[in-house]
Amino acid sequence: MGAPAKFDHSLARLRYLAGETQADLAREFGVTPTAVWFACNPEGKAKSVARVKALQQSHCVVCGAPCVTNKYQASAKGRCRKCYAEVRATTVRPTTLCCQTCHRWKPDRQFPFSRAESPHRRGRHGTCRVCHTEIKRAYRKRTRVPCSMGCGRLANSTDLRPGVKPRCRECYYASVRTA
Repeated sequence: MGAPAKFDHSLARLRYLAGETQADLAREFGVTPTAVWFACNPEGKAKSVARVKALQQSHCVVCGAPCVTNKYQASAKGRCRKCYAEVRATTVRPTTLCCQTCHRWKPDRQFPFSRAESPHRRGRHGTCRVCHTEIKRAYRKRTRVPCSMGCGRLANSTDLRPGVKPRCRECYYASVRTA
């Protein structure tokens, strides 16, 4: 059994047959016109429920996994979400991946592993190792701050914990040796 009805279906059916419009009945009962249509047309409701059930029981034509398709996923052509994503992937080929920074196709081994990447990239980063290194180098250069020891050199600000002053490499190692 489904959820309890929000309005009396038999009363809505009788009033609809007496000449009231579905829109007026929907406004009066505080429901959508589709809900009144379902109450007034049990055959139409049965067809709709059967159609939805058939869609929910469909299987992927590629891998056989259960999938749900609807009119908005017509381009999926009977594929599950995973198989459809693989078909739509434009940065993946069987043995190569496209770097999202330099847009060059490179072998998989030139991309670092990433647990966060989607499965269709085979667990690899979106940027190749060379571009990834350049991006990290630019970030470190962009976030440098003056050394807190007053030597005039720049220190990386990547380790800004509360109470830790940024020090350049030379000042840091000098303080470690003397301690």
